[in-house]
Amino acid sequence: MAYQFIHYETYGLHSRGGGNTARGVVLEAERAPAYSKHVAAPKSAKLLHGINPSELLAELEQAASTARDRTGKRKLPKDAKILLAGVVSMPLKTSDLMAAFGVYFQSGKKDKPPALKLYDQWQKLTLTFLREQYGESLRSVVLHYDEEHVHLHYYAANKPKGGTLNLDGLDFASDAERALGMDRKTRNKSGAERKAVRANALRGFQEAYFRGVAKALGWLRLGPQKTRLTRQQYLREKEYEKEHQKAREKADSLLINIDSLTSSLATSRQMYKEAKNEISKELGELAQAVRSLRIASTPQKLQEAEEKVEKLTRRLKPGT
Repeated sequence: MAYQFIHYETYGLHSRGGGNTARGVVLEAERAPAYSKHVAAPKSAKLLHGINPSELLAELEQAASTARDRTGKRKLPKDAKILLAGVVSMPLKTSDLMAAFGVYFQSGKKDKPPALKLYDQWQKLTLTFLREQYGESLRSVVLHYDEEHVHLHYYAANKPKGGTLNLDGLDFASDAERALGMDRKTRNKSGAERKAVRANALRGFQEAYFRGVAKALGWLRLGPQKTRLTRQQYLREKEYEKEHQKAREKADSLLINIDSLTSSLATSRQMYKEAKNEISKELGELAQAVRSLRIASTPQKLQEAEEKVEKLTRRLKPGT
């Protein structure tokens, strides 16, 4: 059974704790060598919406250089969160999608395999969902095919408003927490309430994705609880998954080869049929000419015509 996956984080141009930054997530999305070492064979992302992530980063860096914080009184802190970056993963292995594409192209783009139909529907529904959630602040969406599962990255950011720059209206968890109040007493109280409202906001976001996308695709909202495994059990599970994947890839490859051979055979049969019809037509015309030559022609011309008829007749016989 398949399960949904959508998640987002927020980033600033700098990080106090040494965590990732807006530049880091953007360079990873665009597969800069130093930021994509976790990918075995990096491939360029496909732009689905808006502008390239690096263009958005340059725009935010320029805006942040003159922007002020939410109060409008102070210069925007270097670590202020100004970029929201999310990932949406499809429970379909990239290798399975590539195999589906292969079958589709072998059919002359006539028959779409179920995996490819599901992929098209997921992409369309997800883009619609993101546009509804973020509106004009959805600035970039890119798709990756170079990791284990098909997934996309999306980036949302506000433009400066009244000289201030923030993620108000985009970071649902922070919006909910800020609604509790911004006075010092509220900010300093126990974090339990803040954590609860943030969790509820994020839960609402997950529910919205389920209603807008996952439910239509037949996916579950929550996955099964993870079981605790010993290291030996874990290694066995990983080895089984690796062997299972090899078997699936081999099966997919065989299916593609069968489709290719079937297509080639059909093409050869058609070519043979057309050639046979053409030769039969020429043979009929020559036979008529021979009959005429027997009546009025020289022995030499008659012999040449008969040889040509014999040659065409041999071409019609299988194996010649």
